[in-house]
Amino acid sequence: MQDRFLSELESKHLQIQASKAETLFNLRGRLETELNARLHLTHGLAGFVRAGIHSIDRESFQSFAQDLGVSLTGIRSLQLAPEAVVTYLWPEESNQKALGHDLMADPERRKAAKAAIEARRLWVAGPLDLIQGGTALIGRHPVFVREPGATSAENSEKFWGFATVLVDLHVLLEVSGFSSETERSVLAIRGRNGLGAEGDVFYGPDSVFDGPHLTAEVALPAGSWQVAIDIPPAPGLSDIPLRQQLLAVTLTTVIASLVYMLLRLPYRYTRAVDHARMELERSNAQFKDAIESLPDGFAVFDADDKLVRCNHKYRDFFETGSMTIPMGISFPDLIRESLKNGVYSLDNDTEEGQEAFLSSRLDHHQNPSDECIELQLASGRWLRTQESRVPSGGTVISYSDISELKTKEFELAAEKRRAESANEAKTAFLATVSHELRTPMNAILGLLNLIKVSGRLTPKDQQYINTTHESAEHLLTLLNELLDLSKMEANRLELEFGDFNLAEVVRKTLKLSNAKALQKRLELIEDIGEDVSVIVNGDAGRLQQILLNLLSNGIKFTDKGSITLAVHQAGSDNGRQLFRFVVTDTGVGFDDAQADKLFLPFSQLDSTAARKHEGTGLGLAICRRLIEKMGGSIRAHARPGSGAQFEFELPLEIRAKETQLPEESSDSVATPAEMGHPPIRVLLAEDSLANQIVFRAMLEGTGYVVDVAGNGLEALELAKTMDYDLILMDIFMPEMDGLQAARLIRGESRFKDKPIVALTANAMPGDQAKFLEAGMDDYIAKPVVKANLIRTLNKWALPSVKG
Repeated sequence: MQDRFLSELESKHLQIQASKAETLFNLRGRLETELNARLHLTHGLAGFVRAGIHSIDRESFQSFAQDLGVSLTGIRSLQLAPEAVVTYLWPEESNQKALGHDLMADPERRKAAKAAIEARRLWVAGPLDLIQGGTALIGRHPVFVREPGATSAENSEKFWGFATVLVDLHVLLEVSGFSSETERSVLAIRGRNGLGAEGDVFYGPDSVFDGPHLTAEVALPAGSWQVAIDIPPAPGLSDIPLRQQLLAVTLTTVIASLVYMLLRLPYRYTRAVDHARMELERSNAQFKDAIESLPDGFAVFDADDKLVRCNHKYRDFFETGSMTIPMGISFPDLIRESLKNGVYSLDNDTEEGQEAFLSSRLDHHQNPSDECIELQLASGRWLRTQESRVPSGGTVISYSDISELKTKEFELAAEKRRAESANEAKTAFLATVSHELRTPMNAILGLLNLIKVSGRLTPKDQQYINTTHESAEHLLTLLNELLDLSKMEANRLELEFGDFNLAEVVRKTLKLSNAKALQKRLELIEDIGEDVSVIVNGDAGRLQQILLNLLSNGIKFTDKGSITLAVHQAGSDNGRQLFRFVVTDTGVGFDDAQADKLFLPFSQLDSTAARKHEGTGLGLAICRRLIEKMGGSIRAHARPGSGAQFEFELPLEIRAKETQLPEESSDSVATPAEMGHPPIRVLLAEDSLANQIVFRAMLEGTGYVVDVAGNGLEALELAKTMDYDLILMDIFMPEMDGLQAARLIRGESRFKDKPIVALTANAMPGDQAKFLEAGMDDYIAKPVVKANLIRTLNKWALPSVKG
């Protein structure tokens, strides 16, 4: 008897729970439908703005809003807020207090508004108490319009303001069935501002969520609410000890009841959705005029991906003489028909190309994102397509005509190609100029150097030769600057890393600059911290180039006083030590306006023909690019007449705190003759008579015996007849160039180990790889310094010398 009594109680309790669940989900469905139908009115307002952006006034807004607002009950107000300030509202009588309200005045509201603008989506706030009285849920949709004067092809949009709908909370709940249901159940809703379970309770008692209850999510365009319904406890069961024994039976019954409830819900929910869809279709009829006036093609596909609405602009884009667009056609079928009728212009108009286009287009349609796609039509038009999902599950697609924009884009691309072609031609020209200038420069500097050290000059002749040598070196410096800039612009400049003593490189640079300073009676001041005496890894040559350039710049623009070079450690950067280099002078200085031009190529503070200071205007531009390539940055500070300061920082890896590295003299290298070696036979392939004289003179008395070939063909014949220990091969020669000659020499097995060193006046990046690919072992860049020549010859020839 007791078991039957318990069973009846449990059965009745489960029936109550099932009934409550059915009530809850029906309420949730009606509330979600009614709410989204009212929030959707913001799209109509946005269409009104875009259609009449230049003719919006109070009368036109009131007329449009009146038709829109009376289509659904519970619309407290429709508003437009250009630049986020409420300017137009309906009805005016009951909402005057909201006029002029700044939606971004409050910091929290400003944050939400900016998020909505950035995401281009509806912003839901509330429910909250209105300043004009009452409680409402507020939906605000950001509206974007084209810039004034922009064509449809340009698709230039800016934020215009917000389209707003205020939904009366009491009416919304009334039409959703909450009022009638409160007589039988205790209901509550939480999730103010769309925060779901984290939001405040704004309808019903808070206690519903604390006791036994069921909950359901209400999806908003942004966020959600939670609706809860109370579940009364089963009477008498808590006092009966047999309840534990009936737990398994109870759980089974609950599961069965829930399954039954869920099986019934789809039918009821579908019926509610169908009813809501009919209501939406009636209200959407009022949007037709606004949609037709849009400057873009506009199409709406429903949740089944079938076309339910489009405007004349859309048909104008896609309909041809052989193709019309019927309502109800699915999106995939529409694309297939368009391909069949030749609507699109495809790069690959084969069957495979059409299938690839179809697959790509459907993939974007099924997974829409903020990224737009561009389509070209057979008519020549270009369209930019943007798709977005709507809360109902459908898709809205807009097509903007960007034909004029694409024409400009193609013109710019063509200009870019021409510019790149011109830049490549410039690089090739500089490479040619480099060769043509470096070849005679090699002879000039080589012969001048030989005359300087001959010891047969009078003091006056020695002065003349020194001046001539300095002028030639200055010409070489200018040439190097042009080549460096060309390499940087082509992104082909390569750094050469190695270990070096930082303090010694800085002191050596000061020593090299001292002669110029003494000529102007200026003082060079050294300020090198003790923490700089370390071994670091980096490009010592480029660092010295930067410092020489900055010191030379300071000397050039200083007539009296001093130039100071300071180097100290300055923290760390990703495991490497930062070193700060500061060059300060007491020269003419410059102002802030001039500072902006200092690091631009070919820019000089004084570019007139009568300027006092020489130079190409490339030095500081090259310094900046080298420093940035090394991971650092450079700054300039000055005041007119008060000197200038250039400061840069470089991250360098410290290898050791010991400061001893093997020293290598660049001025004196032991020759084979000085080392007591037998003569070493060298084949020199060089077409320039002047350079032949220079190389012979440089190697005279060194133990290297030179035979000369005037081109690659002669070098190949001499290599076959004589057993040379080493071959010096120029690159550009008549009859046969050095690269081809090297390949042919390497092609014979007896020459596979013969050292071949390239002599090149072409110092562009990538040359070394070409030399090695041709079979060469090393290269020397012109103009050649005697010590470097002897050092390179020793490197390759001495290991092969017997006895």
